[in-house]
Amino acid sequence: MRAPSQLMRKNRSLFLYAFAPAPLILLSWTLVFLGVTYGYIKRDELMVLSRTMQLNGVEFGFPLEGIAWISVCLLVVSVLGSATIRPLPRSIRSLGNPNDLSLAISLAALTQIVVVLVVILWITLGAISVGGFGQLIAMAAEQETVAAREAILENKLFPGMRLVYTTLISFGLFGAGVFVANINSSHKIRRDMKLGVGMFLLSVVVLAMLPIFLSQRILLVHMILSTFIASSIIAGRPLRLRFGLIFAILLFSVWSFREAVTVGEWASEYTNMRIGAEKLIYYFVNDFHNAVVPFSEDFEHTYGVYTFKFAVYLSGTEDIIGSAFRERIGAVEAFRAGGAFPAFTAHYVDFSWMGAIFLAGLMVVFTWVFNAAQRSFTVALIYGQIGSALILSPHTPWYSHHNFVFNVLVILLIGALIRRTQNAKARKIGTAPIATT
Repeated sequence: MRAPSQLMRKNRSLFLYAFAPAPLILLSWTLVFLGVTYGYIKRDELMVLSRTMQLNGVEFGFPLEGIAWISVCLLVVSVLGSATIRPLPRSIRSLGNPNDLSLAISLAALTQIVVVLVVILWITLGAISVGGFGQLIAMAAEQETVAAREAILENKLFPGMRLVYTTLISFGLFGAGVFVANINSSHKIRRDMKLGVGMFLLSVVVLAMLPIFLSQRILLVHMILSTFIASSIIAGRPLRLRFGLIFAILLFSVWSFREAVTVGEWASEYTNMRIGAEKLIYYFVNDFHNAVVPFSEDFEHTYGVYTFKFAVYLSGTEDIIGSAFRERIGAVEAFRAGGAFPAFTAHYVDFSWMGAIFLAGLMVVFTWVFNAAQRSFTVALIYGQIGSALILSPHTPWYSHHNFVFNVLVILLIGALIRRTQNAKARKIGTAPIATT
């Protein structure tokens, strides 16, 4: 009989089912439900939560129609997610040949350094415009974060500057993927492993610092979640729990520091961690409020403005669409508190109840990508970003954002470079390349 430890190792890849679209969505919405319930029960004891809700006009009265819509969407997700999933390999199988990744990571590392230098120059020019870095930091500390952000945005080096620095997500994700691919290979390339770790850490540092001045915390969250999911798929098994705990501590620390800055003196007697925890509960409440509040009144739907946000931005038609739908957008935006409409609600705002059909199509596509990710290094990186976006679905339809789509395109470009390396080697030895990119 096979030893229990061997059997457990052989079947460990089955735990990758937890990263499929349906489980990720159900997990994230369950956390929101628990957070809202806890906030409601303890609302009189959570001063930061209560005051933040009051300042933003958020209440615990939720329309039943909205709750029914969320329930219907979760049912659609569960049914289609279960119906379209394919069996995973029962044995652990690592993706990515280190030799095929070597050229790509060298070029990606150089490109990442250029991006970081451009970001540093950009922030420096913004700081100079307000009197230096000391003044910029003081503005952030004194609750003038909007002014600090505007000073930076007004000094953009070129159009699309904010889109360029989001590529740090792809570079950090790719670096981590190369490191994991080498760890699981018998022919490790130490130089590439160091480059991979360096790329990941560089992206973490820059994306952790930017939220001090720019409201872009979601970029760091997205990168770390994407990295954890993609790296687990590349390794053929979930990463060890301690790595997840390290990522969680890092995210929560950055979150708490930023929230303590935004809260200011009225909660100065609380620790950063206490403020971060209560603000996290507030965001659960706020997100659920945004998810259900449009169902409290009738309004005219927006026919794809939120669902296809990426297409509007990348096509340069923001002004045209904004002008054409100004009244409708203004009417539905009045429902929201802070943040954005969550994924399910964005589709309802756009397409009414027909949004459930669009959601069904998304689930089929995303599950297909998850299935394909088990056989391809590049697709695993892409699905890592999709999985992260699905975890964030109670907060925003991140998969419809131009930052998300642009980063997927960057990964596809890196994948094309890897494929080119494979083809060149195959022509050299006279064999067909193995499709593992």
